[in-house]
Amino acid sequence: MRVVTTFHSPSSVVASVKCRLSPDGEHLVVAKPDRVEVHALGEDALKYECSLEIWGRVVSVKELPRYGSTYSNVILLTDHPAPRLYVLSLSTAASGQAELVVAHSLTLTERLARPQEFYCDVLVDPEGQVAVVSCYAGKLKVVEFDNGEYKSDFDAQFPEYNLLSMCFLPTSSDTYCLGLLHVDYEGKLQLLSRDLSLADYELFAAPSTLLPSTALSASAFLSIEPAPTLIPISASEEEEYAGGVLVVGGRKVLLYELASQDLQDKHKGKRRRLEGKKKSANREEAERAREEEKARERKRRKPRASVEWPWSEVTAWCFVDEEGKRVLLGDGFGRLALLSVDTDKPLLTLLPLGTTSPPTCLSYLNNQIFYLGSHYGDPQLLRIHPSPASSLDADTLPIPSKISTITSAELVSGAKGKGKEADTTGYVLRTRGTYVQELQSWQNVAPIIDAVVADVDGSGQRTIVTCSGGKSTGSLRVIRNGADFHELAALRGLAHVTHVWPLRSRFETPTHSHILASTPTQTHVFRIDGAEVFTSTAGGFATDTRTLAVGNLARRMRKPGQAGSSYSDSPLVVQVTPGKVILSEFDQALGTFSRTGEEWVPQSLKERHGEIVAASVNASQVVLGLSGGRLVVLNLDDNDKFNLAGQRLLEDGTKEIAAVSCLPIDPSKYYSTQVAVAFWASNEVKVLSITSAQNYLTPVCATGPLPSLPRSVLLYNFGTGVKSDSRDYVPHLLVGLADGTALAFVYKDNTLSDKRVFSFGTGPVSLTPCEVDGKRSVFACAKRSGLLFWEKQRLQLSPMLVKGVVTVAPLNSDHFPSSFTLATTGGLTIGKMGHLDKMHIRSFGLGLDNPHRIAYHPPSKVFAVACTRTEPRRTGEARPERGVLKLIDDATFEVLDEFQCDAEELISSLDVYEREDIQQPCFCVGTVNSRDEREPSSGRLLLLCSGAGRDGISRGSLFIAASLQIKGCVYAITKVSDLVAAAVNSAVVLYRLQKSSTGILTYDFAYVSEWNHDYVLNSIVPGLNGLVISDALSSVSVLDVKDSKLQRRAKDYSPLWPVAIQALDDQRIIAANVDCDLCTFSLQLDQGRIVLQKDGAFHLGELVNKFVRGSLTTTEFSGDIPIEPREIFFTSSGRIGMVFEMGSELSLHMSGLERNMGNVLIGAGGVVHSDWRAPTVAKSRVETQQQTSYGFLDGDFLEQFLSLAPSSLPAKSILSGSMEAEALKLPFVEIQHVLEKLHSMH
Repeated sequence: MRVVTTFHSPSSVVASVKCRLSPDGEHLVVAKPDRVEVHALGEDALKYECSLEIWGRVVSVKELPRYGSTYSNVILLTDHPAPRLYVLSLSTAASGQAELVVAHSLTLTERLARPQEFYCDVLVDPEGQVAVVSCYAGKLKVVEFDNGEYKSDFDAQFPEYNLLSMCFLPTSSDTYCLGLLHVDYEGKLQLLSRDLSLADYELFAAPSTLLPSTALSASAFLSIEPAPTLIPISASEEEEYAGGVLVVGGRKVLLYELASQDLQDKHKGKRRRLEGKKKSANREEAERAREEEKARERKRRKPRASVEWPWSEVTAWCFVDEEGKRVLLGDGFGRLALLSVDTDKPLLTLLPLGTTSPPTCLSYLNNQIFYLGSHYGDPQLLRIHPSPASSLDADTLPIPSKISTITSAELVSGAKGKGKEADTTGYVLRTRGTYVQELQSWQNVAPIIDAVVADVDGSGQRTIVTCSGGKSTGSLRVIRNGADFHELAALRGLAHVTHVWPLRSRFETPTHSHILASTPTQTHVFRIDGAEVFTSTAGGFATDTRTLAVGNLARRMRKPGQAGSSYSDSPLVVQVTPGKVILSEFDQALGTFSRTGEEWVPQSLKERHGEIVAASVNASQVVLGLSGGRLVVLNLDDNDKFNLAGQRLLEDGTKEIAAVSCLPIDPSKYYSTQVAVAFWASNEVKVLSITSAQNYLTPVCATGPLPSLPRSVLLYNFGTGVKSDSRDYVPHLLVGLADGTALAFVYKDNTLSDKRVFSFGTGPVSLTPCEVDGKRSVFACAKRSGLLFWEKQRLQLSPMLVKGVVTVAPLNSDHFPSSFTLATTGGLTIGKMGHLDKMHIRSFGLGLDNPHRIAYHPPSKVFAVACTRTEPRRTGEARPERGVLKLIDDATFEVLDEFQCDAEELISSLDVYEREDIQQPCFCVGTVNSRDEREPSSGRLLLLCSGAGRDGISRGSLFIAASLQIKGCVYAITKVSDLVAAAVNSAVVLYRLQKSSTGILTYDFAYVSEWNHDYVLNSIVPGLNGLVISDALSSVSVLDVKDSKLQRRAKDYSPLWPVAIQALDDQRIIAANVDCDLCTFSLQLDQGRIVLQKDGAFHLGELVNKFVRGSLTTTEFSGDIPIEPREIFFTSSGRIGMVFEMGSELSLHMSGLERNMGNVLIGAGGVVHSDWRAPTVAKSRVETQQQTSYGFLDGDFLEQFLSLAPSSLPAKSILSGSMEAEALKLPFVEIQHVLEKLHSMH
């Protein structure tokens, strides 16, 4: 069974609203596809407070004022297939944290209604008494509220089926009127209004006279994608202005004024007379009355004011003043302008402000600061300056030359610019410089059109590179998960360092003064004299040999008459080398270390002696492993002399000691009561007790034989608790092996359990205790490095984004507080670590070049990125497009070369082409000519190669190695065996690359064979020992390639509408469709023939654009838990998820867990989990039972079980089930272990 989990949550912003959710302050509510977030307003920044996960696709969020109150609620709408309306309020949880709670939830699903095509939104009247929801054609859901709380609701029918926009028009408090913009049966834009009657539960059939019906000019609104928007303009008592409505989104911004009461009465009188004539017995008179009524409806009223809109379609707006007379408008390419509405003249004035991310929503906050949410770019917090803040020598925004403009000075002086336009045409100001300043931004990787997963630096840590963004913010996003490291200083040229330790001048001194580094043959000591000054000093240390261990010691003191000892501050330092143990002390006057004369050598033992092979030091003990398997424990007596505390010959001297550790589990203690010892030959680690003289150095537990040689060991408490019954007492035995893996065992009650395996590449793993971000951690490194830490009641690993680390040591000095010293192949590096669980996202902007296909060539370490460059134009004007292929370095992401397609030629497909006899990196490219055709009729199949070999890329090196004209669009391309398979319109065509016969190009594409399908193909991938294809309308098929010919092996005949496919293994396929579902298929034998059977369906709620086989990390093995990563998927909203394959037996247990959790844990608003994940089914007039998901498990939902305490009521209810047959067979601990394993793999 497949398990679906999330690596990166959706980052696209769909809506936002500024409101006051509590009496304490103002808030910004941001809606993302799967959740809603609350941020508190700061002076120049937003502070995150809380969020609420929504089981549905969020499309809108609005403020719901509470009448007579100082704060509001929030109303939220989710999209089809199960639209729902939520009323949310902010409250304080028992922990004191703010939280969003659902005050009311209203389902809007109707079985037979047609979903609204253009306008799915909710409106709230300014008083908060009524909300109107549009999600079905010809029907509105009207919801009444009383002081922000749900009161009642009803459905209201209306004939405007193709609704584009809607708004509440300014009226008196006891009446409601809706302004409606729609497309009529003739395809014309119509603006009208309808009165809403709460008493009669309806919208009046006759249009309202408040805003008389009018047809909008087709020349001003050439397109309805995106749809034009209505913006209400409030009335003004001082100017006796009744209010109006702005229509934005076309080539002009139009202002229509609402009718005065006298004019309304006049229109009502005409309507009554016309209605009377329609009822006349005279048929001709009635017919003339109906014709006159139609003519009035089609009559085009002149707008009261208008202004030219110089840019592309308006996608977002917001008011910037309480009067509602100044409006921020943003277009699809991020060009922002301020529209001023002067209702006195009336007059519209447009002021360009600058360029931002393409907005999906705008929310004005305060003090000229506003929030911009975006789907294509990064959301931003921006400030509007009264004067230009930057780019003073450039135009604020480009304005077409055909549009008349004036300067600010001319506007003030009353000039009207060239042409002396009339007042109703409005003014467009011509300004220079940018008026907007970015204060804060948030990473957004949406929409992800394509992606690859690559090990770009050879470290084994995989990196995701996505084709993200759009419009004016196309970008490549490079995503890695791991801890930060910020370099502060470096000591270059110190090679072959194997160990490094920090030293203090005195034991209780909080800061370090020296760094000691050991190589295989020498020891180096450095005094930290400044942020950039390190003085080499030998002091009292042995520098002509390697150091095994070193550390500061506390002075041991015995009080007369007492058996115990106490410890005090001291300047003592102990150094362990293979030949001796040396005691030194720090001379404060000289600022250096000097020997005390006290030493200990293995020859002082009576028994068989040898050299020291392993050592560990704590505040009062020195543990030595001698050759021959002897373990020795030393401490200091009252006179600072070495005292032999104990010794023991382990394993009868037959096994050599590989590593030792005596770090106290209780960090407050000066001594340890356990010693961990690793052995050669047996590959075993034992924990020995040193608590009593009778049982000194006796084993208490052992790991048993390990798969590789232990090279480092560590007993470590990841928690802050010191008592065994404490929840924060989490001692572990960590073992670093020679094969690049690290083992972690829970060590409690002298037993080892719960083994975890982590991978750090190849080579021996070293372990160093440290503290990062206030968390007790362990730094582990081999070829790769990472930090192990305890969080959410489980051991977690955060990869380190630093290469070549040999070992590490914590460092806390005056010049480098809370830092670390890293020993690398090039020397020592000092820096800071942080953000253990941070996801690193680097953005490389491509501007108007929007990437949509990407391929990686590992030998040459380059990406090939296919982009479409779209020039921004004014609304309604053709936007020229051209394809370009960029060759990009995988380390610097510098563009090495570009290939420009012909005019109006776009790249439609891209893949790497590799063959043994071709040494340079090559890419197969499919193109299409973007003519306005019903079906593409021309394109090209290209082989683009680089002139450099595998060792490097030379600039300007891309060239066409092969080219073939195609009669259609190459929608997809892949390599199968030595052939190139191309999806050309509705056919799969095979080509073979061969030496050119003409000599014009290097190679030719030779036609081999083709296979024709019923519908246009959109995907083709290798898999199932053949090819897997999908078409744009129907479903998926599997093709065999035999003797260079294509044959269909199997097909799924159910309607699917797939958008992305990939092979799971040799027998199964995963697909995503337009209904935001995931489906799996498997090859089955049915009545002697092979069929493709659907064996899984799951509603994801987001559109998947790409599947990539593999996993994100190899840092941990699953061990005995049968969970394997299979696919990574990428969605248009920015979600990155993973699909795992879980063993059949474990799947049964997890299916039972998901079922029981669904009965206990209900989603926000009462949504049941099984309903949320049920696959979308086509609506019909026959009532059918809702199909539940099958073949998939919701990993994100299952992992919520980890937040439950074993003794909590929800946990007990989940384990027991609602009946005896539903009781889970796995105990709580085993379920927790499985889910921790799953969580650690994504």
